[in-house]
Amino acid sequence: MFSLVTLMKTLIETEATTHPLKTIKGSTPAAKPVVDAIVTQTIVPGRKGQVKFQGSWWTARCSQDITLSPGKLVCVIDRQLITLYVEPVLSNAQGH
Repeated sequence: MFSLVTLMKTLIETEATTHPLKTIKGSTPAAKPVVDAIVTQTIVPGRKGQVKFQGSWWTARCSQDITLSPGKLVCVIDRQLITLYVEPVLSNAQGH
């Protein structure tokens, strides 16, 4: 029979693996990309755009000095308050 402590540990571990945004904390530029999002409003260097991530729209910035057009698949690499920081997903043809 499960103890309350075992049950709580299981719930916490399950939540951490099913809610990847919760594993990205504060400012962690070296964080491993955890999920994919789709650009919905153009993101240009130094300016915010928008992505659709886990069924919601988020303000987003690109960590690289490139423009991301709507429809582009990106990885979420960081979150600062309500802004996601993203990088383009490389296709297999580009060596990833």
